[in-house]
Amino acid sequence: MSGRDGYRSMWESMYGQCDAIVFVVDSTDQMRFAVVKDELDMMLRHPDVADRPDLPILFVANKTAAPDACGASAMAGALKLHEHMEQDRPWRLASTDAVAVPGQPADDGLNDAMEWLAELVKFTRQR
Repeated sequence: MSGRDGYRSMWESMYGQCDAIVFVVDSTDQMRFAVVKDELDMMLRHPDVADRPDLPILFVANKTAAPDACGASAMAGALKLHEHMEQDRPWRLASTDAVAVPGQPADDGLNDAMEWLAELVKFTRQR
């Protein structure tokens, strides 16, 4: 779902039905990291997420090839991912760039991250 203001209220109606969460953050919009962190905090406190510690979350730092992009580790620090994510909750941070650049390889970590997520969902469903 989109992160636009009008759509965020719909997120919580989906939490109980999802097998995983993909949380995409624009790494060039560092001014909004505080808003993103607040939304992340609310999501993690929601009972349908908080009561499911096995629900994997994939964080995607988007637009990382842009000159004004924040690095993935700096973004993780700004969002306090290492502090907020429970030890037993599977999570991962991937860097990517949604805009394809002709002549540049597309190996940006997203494929590996999505495979990781798919394997976790598959494992969880088998239990």
